[in-house]
Amino acid sequence: MGVNNQRSPSGPYRLELLVSIDGLIRHYSVDVDAVSLAGEVTELRELLEIVEQGYLNAGQQLYDWVVAPYTSELVSAGAEKRAAVVAS
Repeated sequence: MGVNNQRSPSGPYRLELLVSIDGLIRHYSVDVDAVSLAGEVTELRELLEIVEQGYLNAGQQLYDWVVAPYTSELVSAGAEKRAAVVAS
């Protein structure tokens, strides 16, 4: 039996997050492919531009992928609810 090293047709299959909490860099992996993530970001942007209520679903999905994996550690560290966007 061999190992299947093929990627899915939609590209990379997970999101890798590096988060600094209390001065420590922590690593989280989220099972989401690049096409799904990009599609959800685009949908959220478009819904926000036309001020639709539908943005809540897209926003919740992105939160689940990008923030939820480390929320409990943020709370333990005493973090408050804030939003920051870092673009490169």
